[in-house]
Amino acid sequence: MEIKETLLKIDNDWINISSPPVSIYEELVKKGIIEDPLKFDNESKYMWVGNKTWDVKIRFRNKKKKLHNRIKIQSSPYAKIFINNRKYDIRNEFIDYIFDYNPVDNGYNEIEINFIPPTDIVQEDILKYGFVFSEISSVRPFIRKPQFAYGWDWGPYLPDFLIYKIEDVSYNFVYLKDFYFQTLSISEGVAKVLIILNFHVEKESKVKLTIAGYTGEFLINEVKQSIRWELQIKNPKLWFPMGYGEPYLYDLIIEYNDGEEDIISRKKVGILTKELVDNENHFYFKINGIDIWAKGYNWIPIHSFLTNIYNKERIMKLFDYVVESRANMLRIWGGGLYENEFFYEESAKRGIMIWQDFPFTCAEYPEHKEFIEEIKKETEMQLIQLRNYANLVLLCGNNENEWIYKNYNRRSMKGAIIFSKILPEQVKEYAPNIPYWRSSPWGREEKPNSQDRGDIHIWDFWHKFKNYDIFDKFKPLFVSEFGMQALPSDKTLDFIFPSGRQRYPFDYYLLLHNKHIDGQQRIAYYLEINKLRYTNFEEYSKLTQIFQGFILKYAIESFRLNGAKGALIWQLNDCWPVVSWSVIDFMLEPKLSFWLVKSAFNDYIVSGKNRSLYLHSFIDKKLKFTIETYSKENFKIKEMSIEIMAKPDINILLYELSDNEQIVKIYNDEYLNYYFVQEIEVSKRIKFLEEIINFFRDKNRS
Repeated sequence: MEIKETLLKIDNDWINISSPPVSIYEELVKKGIIEDPLKFDNESKYMWVGNKTWDVKIRFRNKKKKLHNRIKIQSSPYAKIFINNRKYDIRNEFIDYIFDYNPVDNGYNEIEINFIPPTDIVQEDILKYGFVFSEISSVRPFIRKPQFAYGWDWGPYLPDFLIYKIEDVSYNFVYLKDFYFQTLSISEGVAKVLIILNFHVEKESKVKLTIAGYTGEFLINEVKQSIRWELQIKNPKLWFPMGYGEPYLYDLIIEYNDGEEDIISRKKVGILTKELVDNENHFYFKINGIDIWAKGYNWIPIHSFLTNIYNKERIMKLFDYVVESRANMLRIWGGGLYENEFFYEESAKRGIMIWQDFPFTCAEYPEHKEFIEEIKKETEMQLIQLRNYANLVLLCGNNENEWIYKNYNRRSMKGAIIFSKILPEQVKEYAPNIPYWRSSPWGREEKPNSQDRGDIHIWDFWHKFKNYDIFDKFKPLFVSEFGMQALPSDKTLDFIFPSGRQRYPFDYYLLLHNKHIDGQQRIAYYLEINKLRYTNFEEYSKLTQIFQGFILKYAIESFRLNGAKGALIWQLNDCWPVVSWSVIDFMLEPKLSFWLVKSAFNDYIVSGKNRSLYLHSFIDKKLKFTIETYSKENFKIKEMSIEIMAKPDINILLYELSDNEQIVKIYNDEYLNYYFVQEIEVSKRIKFLEEIINFFRDKNRS
């Protein structure tokens, strides 16, 4: 497709803007019509953008005219689309719409898009179908758009108008509708796999499939429009998550002729079995029969202007940090979106498992027929695309809906049928090889956020003002959210504070960029009760990052020693310049906390509880440590060497402290840690934490 021009109507004038993907906010910034809404106090100044109608015009032509002319469009709702004056509607930002059109002869086709503010449209739905309870915004549950766009406790209110993609999907006689790659079994060096392809066929064509050195040839026609190929692959290379083996991906090559030209399509697929183990005593993932300890992060949209989800450099940089920290899982949070193809393929290459929430969060949802049918269309399309990614290990119904409903003691939760019936049925039909989980957290109907069944979100620290030792009291099966806020890097602070402005912890601009209602006060509270003193803003900023790292490290080590099978930090990244729970800030700078997370996610750790040192490992390896013990005044008491055989996911007692041994240093060439008895105040631990930070940061540089 050749796009000649893309135009945006401002008042009564049409101005040239970028070709899709397009964000109205970004284009207004580029043209100097508004300042960057992500900076300073600009967010509130430009909320009007999301409450205004906008018109976009795109002129294009196809390089090759085909018998059937179609175009694929993904954009924000609610949009009226005119393609060469033929009208269509878009109601769902999570659906790729395919429209037929009649191309003009010897000229450019024209697409006109009229964006109407969704908040205006859904007011009628609320009057017709009734109010649904929702955190943050009362209208967002009715709008199929990333829910965070209407504001969150780490994100701005910027409900953008977006054109994600406009693609030519024209054809002559044949096109591939979808494919499905399934591993049926792996046994005794043989993998049984099933490949299903569904075509639209108007003229007979030969199809050739190639994978792992095996070739299959098939004939499709108007009667036989599907292919089902079951084969056995000897000595297969399996896909494993990072830390457990090679994340091997095969090329599945699909070749056919559409009546005038040969079409070659390459798909990346992995051979593996995946299972979610959930019972009274366990919640964990099993890949190729191996129990997996999931360590990782919650992933939110990488930018407030969602056309940036196609920013490969930004995605790659964040994945670099995931790998650097030795994490192996990302949870795509339910207030975001289904990510793009590059995201899933690149994460699969790196051995990063994906837990995908469906985009529902912290709310009830409508149950009327039209909404349910919309959800069915959305999930059918998305599941057909998602099901072939080797690293997608879980599909989760929503984020915190059931938990919030129970907290408010509501008699019934509107929308429950979506998560208890509609979504599991959709998954069973379109992606039966991927486990489904109703919500996060979830475990028991009467108590969704229970540590004795399923996954848990631990927010007693931060939301309930408990101190760090609260983590000692938990013995969870799997922790899918926990965290602590910290300030971002100076690069990101430059987007928050106007140039030359004196910086203070409770400055107006900083308060605007901490979306938790009393976030700055909570940070100050935790620094105060742990006697962490500062005399200027630079010291304050640094302390917040170190304390954040201390909390995350303390929690992860506690989870590892207390028998959990997973820890997913809230959160990895940010969508704008903000004070938040992220460990990588908006400018893609790691906070100091990141290096302490890396230490806690190490293949093996030595940490302690109840004045005893334990080794916890993910690997089977002979290890040697030097252990030095100190008094509370930091006088050296003892030094010793210990050699031990580490066993995966088994806590091994290394050493029991005497009464006067209160600080312990544990190290070898690739690892450093300190253990402190509870009496040692956090303020006295800071210099030791900085030593750990420098150790793991220097290991990265080397």
